[in-house]
Amino acid sequence: MKFKKIFRYVALPTALAAMLAGCSGDKVENEVLATVGDTEIFYTDLADQLIELQGKDTLETMITNEIVKQEADKAKVKVSDEDIDAEYENYINYYGGEESFNSMLQMYGMSADDVRKDIENSLLTEKVIASTIEVKDDELKKYFDENAANYETSAEVAAKHILVETEEDAKKVQERLNAGEEWDKLAAEMSTDTSNKDKGGDLGFFGEGVMVEAFQTAAFAQEVGTISEPVQTDYGFHIINVYDKKEATPAVFEDVKDKVKDDYVYAKVSEQYATWMEEKKEEYKVENKLAKESDDKADDKDADTDAEAETEDADKADDAAATEEEGTEEEK
Repeated sequence: MKFKKIFRYVALPTALAAMLAGCSGDKVENEVLATVGDTEIFYTDLADQLIELQGKDTLETMITNEIVKQEADKAKVKVSDEDIDAEYENYINYYGGEESFNSMLQMYGMSADDVRKDIENSLLTEKVIASTIEVKDDELKKYFDENAANYETSAEVAAKHILVETEEDAKKVQERLNAGEEWDKLAAEMSTDTSNKDKGGDLGFFGEGVMVEAFQTAAFAQEVGTISEPVQTDYGFHIINVYDKKEATPAVFEDVKDKVKDDYVYAKVSEQYATWMEEKKEEYKVENKLAKESDDKADDKDADTDAEAETEDADKADDAAATEEEGTEEEK
């Protein structure tokens, strides 16, 4: 149900719904939206084309959103602006920052408001279904035991570095450090890593798989309070200063119980969503006429294809029989 997981599925229906909504209002059926020479393209032409392309999926999205809305009203469940803001930031980070995220929106023809609306619908759906789930401690404990690795604290290292282009420059840094120069001042002067040079090259805590392999291996092998020999990576040569470490620790259920509960409920919501939605459609007696029309067309097409195949098979059989008969006549 998370947005990043459903982005490509909701993008076109959402964009289409927004477009049709934007075209309605003061638009009228016979309004001309474009001209090509003497040919006029009307609002209804565009609407018909959009509905033909994505109408079924868009209507389905509108139906499911309305079901969720009505069920939320019954359960008195709401999604706050703070919830939407937090999730919106998560998606920006997931796609690699605001610039990459905006490019993604542009590619799908969506706006920030479209995204926020989808987030609201997604979170509201989760909350509505979650309100129907009974959570028992023994079930949480079982879920924790089955997924304990997800709650362990991995080993981490806190380090600073000074990055330079050549090994010769790295050795000069070492010499100046050995002569007693202050690390932070030397980092500001010598480091080519502009993202942190003015902060002493501080990288903070990081776990395995975050840094490039050579850097990670050296940093995790160092003792706290030690400075490395020059370490070469694709970025240049690093002098690494490890100033703290955290050992890996197994998770304790009581310490992570709230997180386990959130994960357990979300897993149950994901598991139950399809069944829950189908049951609600039956309860509300939902009818998607566009879906029915589309299915009828598909059935007609399949029937035509089957008929053509049967005709082709019959023709092949007739040809084979005729060939066999000719061969028999020749033998006589």
